Amino acid sequence: MGKYIKILIYLVISFIVVTTIFAINTWLGIGVMVAGLALVVFFLRANLISAYAFTLYSKDIGKSFLWFERALKTGRMRPQDVLIYAYLLIREGVLDKSERLINKTLFIEKDKLPNDFVQGSHLNLSIIKWKRGDLTGAIEELEEVYNTGFRTTVMYGTLGTYYLLNGQLAKAMEFNKEALEFNDTDPSIRDNLALNYFLMGDIKSADEIYDQLIDEEPSFIEPYYNYGRVLENMGEYEAAMANYEKAMEMPIKFLSTVTKEQVESAYNGLKEKLDAESNGEDK
Repeated sequence: MGKYIKILIYLVISFIVVTTIFAINTWLGIGVMVAGLALVVFFLRANLISAYAFTLYSKDIGKSFLWFERALKTGRMRPQDVLIYAYLLIREGVLDKSERLINKTLFIEKDKLPNDFVQGSHLNLSIIKWKRGDLTGAIEELEEVYNTGFRTTVMYGTLGTYYLLNGQLAKAMEFNKEALEFNDTDPSIRDNLALNYFLMGDIKSADEIYDQLIDEEPSFIEPYYNYGRVLENMGEYEAAMANYEKAMEMPIKFLSTVTKEQVESAYNGLKEKLDAESNGEDK
């Protein structure tokens, strides 16, 4: 609150000064105003460049990162913006630079950061560990975040995924049910729980969740591939093929837990099975 009071005081003082100068000389007032605006832009340039870089991310990742680097070089980039940039780097698989930015920011600026950015940084460090093959370390990192009482949909979805990838199905089930209570509309949380049911042999519960989730047309590959597996297990082969085909149309992202090879293998395997059955009937 004190920060905003200071800003308000500066604005009031600036207004009084500029108004006074305008009363003395209009052109002098205009000059002071222009100089003042230029000074504000100079001091806020890192914020403005970062904001522009973020708007570019969905259109041109290369240009976006170029502008983020320009913001970094000013030496005045807000720690929050540095951490946002670090997360975007993770999404594109640039792990080493992201890790350096996160660790440096937490070491130097931690006291200036809101708690959600601090905990979110540890979540991102866990992703880096996971992608480097250290799933145990990723789980430990994120469990420390969970044990602080920090709760977000992303944290639930990520740690739930880790437990599944690590084969901790019973622990995952308890956690993913808790996650659903926290947010029962999030697609990632529901996909985790449905997959959890499937891996533990409760095909009916998995089918019920996926049946609703797929109708909502989620924008990531996992639900389509996983539901295809469920349907194939149920003997609904045509529906399974349709989901595998949809999965193959979805983009594979760096943070995806399903690979193109997995989807193609499932699709081709089921196709061969259906072709064999068809040839058997023809005979």
